[in-house]
Formats: sequence, C-alpha cells, structure tokens
Amino acid sequence: MNKQNKLNSLVDTWRFIVDDERKSWVVFELGTCVIVKDLEEDLDIKAKELLKAWGPVVPGTSAGDFNVLELEGHPGWVEQLLLLMDK
Repeated sequence: MNKQNKLNSLVDTWRFIVDDERKSWVVFELGTCVIVKDLEEDLDIKAKELLKAWGPVVPGTSAGDFNVLELEGHPGWVEQLLLLMDK
C-alpha cells in the first residue's frame, strides 16, 4: 500500500470511529488522532499544541493510561488514551 492509500485508510478509520459532527479531529501521518470537542479553525495547530503540552505517553503515569478497543464492523483496533483537560 502506498503512502497516500495508507493515509486515506487512516482517515477513513478515524472518520468511522469519531462519527460526530460536533467534534473536530485531525489525523497525523503515523495514525495519531487528536479529537477536540469544540470546532476549531486551525485544528492542526491546536492539535500540535495539545500534543506538545501533554508530552509523550509514558507507561505507569497518568499519560500512559490507555485501553485497546476492537472496532465493530471495521477491521483493526484503536488505542484509546483519554486526557481530561481544562480549557
């Protein structure tokens, strides 16, 4: 699968998972997806700011608390990392 097809597949998968027009989201080339509750104009900038602010996922810390979910009706699975943040 070429790079563009892989990216299209990631976008299709996240579109299936999120399925909520009230949420904005951006998916990066390696599959990381940032979902923002409020609609944002510069979503890619906001997503990068959130990723920088919350740093890497480190096992054994609150940032390393995740679940692996199987997708019903869609091939694959997703790691769900939940970060609750104040605005």
